[in-house]
Amino acid sequence: MLGVLTRPHDILSIGKHTREWIVDVQTCPLLEVHHINMVGISEALPGFNFVRTSPGMSVLMASTKGRGCAYLDGKYTDFTSGMAYLMPAHVLHAYAATGRGRWRVCWVCYIDPAAQLSIISGDLPALVRAHGEPLDEAIYGLYRETINDAQPSVQRLYIELIHEYSLRIAKDLQEDSRLIELWRMIEGDLARHWTLDELAHRAGMSVELLRVLCEKSTGRSPMKEVTYLRMQRAAIALSSTQDKIATIADEVGYSDPFAFSVAFKRSMGMTPRSFRLRKRKASIH
Repeated sequence: MLGVLTRPHDILSIGKHTREWIVDVQTCPLLEVHHINMVGISEALPGFNFVRTSPGMSVLMASTKGRGCAYLDGKYTDFTSGMAYLMPAHVLHAYAATGRGRWRVCWVCYIDPAAQLSIISGDLPALVRAHGEPLDEAIYGLYRETINDAQPSVQRLYIELIHEYSLRIAKDLQEDSRLIELWRMIEGDLARHWTLDELAHRAGMSVELLRVLCEKSTGRSPMKEVTYLRMQRAAIALSSTQDKIATIADEVGYSDPFAFSVAFKRSMGMTPRSFRLRKRKASIH
């Protein structure tokens, strides 16, 4: 049982009933980009119980294997594979392993109040239906990268996946339908010269409201989200096609290959050429 004064790093090892794969902000400072303090995967045996009385962080936890239970509405409720437990800060929450074998869960801890609101809404814990396997794989990928090469550009990609999967799980807290349609429209025409005013007009809202909703749901401004979508599309093209870099740049809205290269390096941590070479070497091995 962890009390009010428990510090985040005090939970890095929680006993004989579990084995864990954990990455915290001390070992991977890039987690701070999305105000994440710690991510991990835990496999718990029957007999494991965990209680936080008044945590200073909000936590999203998804079950991917086995059986457990979570404290909800004054009682313990089944928390099994295909479910996620959303835990707001400063509210008691608890969970335990109840099955015969190992219970596997993956989790993400957010420490910044604004970031917490983008993931966990309301004053009480909640259980939702969710597929946690993609989040589990992204967290394990970050863990392996951190203990091995610790390449910042690769860590950054895993962290983006972790945050995006967390947003997907907490779907009732994601952007409203107007933003969903807006991003879908932009992804269908990344070469277009998008402006902030046009984005707001297409979404049917003011520029200020668009900015607030976008930053709440993605952690980025509207125009930075456009850039993010462009870089993700470019990364896919660099990895899966033989197209010239200038051609890819033009397809995602950059008529100047040099400007594209600068933007890509700022986003991915390496130039388009280096990114493509790294992906080719990885596919060979």
